[in-house]
Amino acid sequence: MECTIEEINYIESNGRGVKSDKIAREIVDTIATAALKDGKVAISYMSYGDDPVRVGIPMKAFAAVSSKWESIEGEVARYNPDRVNVSFILDPTLSKGVENWANMGRRSILEKIKPGALVIVNTTMTPEEYLNYLPKTDLDYTLITIDGGDIEKPSVLPLLGAFIAESSIVSEQALHDALGVKYLDLEKFVESPTTLKKMKVPKGAGGMPVYGPPPRLPTASEMPIAVVVPAVPEKSRNPNFKTSSSRTYKPTVDVGQCIRCKTCWIFCPDGAIDMRGDEYPSIDYDYCTGCGICVNNCPVGAIDSQIELKEEVVK
Repeated sequence: MECTIEEINYIESNGRGVKSDKIAREIVDTIATAALKDGKVAISYMSYGDDPVRVGIPMKAFAAVSSKWESIEGEVARYNPDRVNVSFILDPTLSKGVENWANMGRRSILEKIKPGALVIVNTTMTPEEYLNYLPKTDLDYTLITIDGGDIEKPSVLPLLGAFIAESSIVSEQALHDALGVKYLDLEKFVESPTTLKKMKVPKGAGGMPVYGPPPRLPTASEMPIAVVVPAVPEKSRNPNFKTSSSRTYKPTVDVGQCIRCKTCWIFCPDGAIDMRGDEYPSIDYDYCTGCGICVNNCPVGAIDSQIELKEEVVK
């Protein structure tokens, strides 16, 4: 029996490796558990940009919910759904887009949402404010913002409370029961409908440019028998895989305080800092992951970092 995609509700949870990957997984697992309590069928699974996962790299977790087993059965072998009904953004700096595979380029955080989708963001900003950091799209959707707590490790309770307030994929009682197994105090879940903020986003709205279509990947029959992977040029960086979308915090160097000791250059694990001779350190922001090692190891405190919601140029 062939089932259409409309018979399946897809939920994605966007987080960052190590920082919020467990939270992303908990969100979709809890929704899938609630669906089972409702007598539906569901699966949940993770999708990493690389393995073993690196700190900060964008990652996704998914849940698929349906009333028919035949619909879900084929999802077991699916790596990513094509479109989602609900998208959680756990770290608001993911608005910059994600680049977690070589040769794919920077992709929109909203790339997978369907028309009329629900987008739930962990932020203290209003939807109108946060929309300035999101890319324009050719569809309409509902944008919800809610304070989930820590920018890197938010609580699932207010986020799932916002979800159940605006979605009917699972019942409130089933989600409440699924959460009650782990949490004794569900106050943040219960009060979410009164603290969330929402807006209807029309087609074409957003503060960042439109992304182009994703690159076409070869099918199984088109894949070559063998491939040659070119090495990164000597004394260079990989031009096909830029890691700046792993960054929540953007470091900057105060040359007025810098003593050019090269400590940051030595300790940078991503080789994203250049120093030639007696020059001041220069950060290559295409490859800086915002790990904070340079900030923490600078002996004179010449490097600071700030939350980065958008880059000057979307690549």
